[in-house]
Amino acid sequence: MRIKGTAVRKYGDNINTDYIISADLLQESWDAPFFASHAFEKYDPEFVGLCSGRKDNVVVGGEN
Repeated sequence: MRIKGTAVRKYGDNINTDYIISADLLQESWDAPFFASHAFEKYDPEFVGLCSGRKDNVVVGGEN
């Protein structure tokens, strides 16, 4: 598969889904823009700022 875009971050192995969106936020909303504004906030606080206003963002991770 080919994916075209800008890699805003390259992470290592074992990126847990709780790193992407913290489980406590699932109780607040199921709104995609809400999740986008909180993506990786505890794991990588700079992430949302790097992605703001762009539509071609790609996150690269290792195994698992």
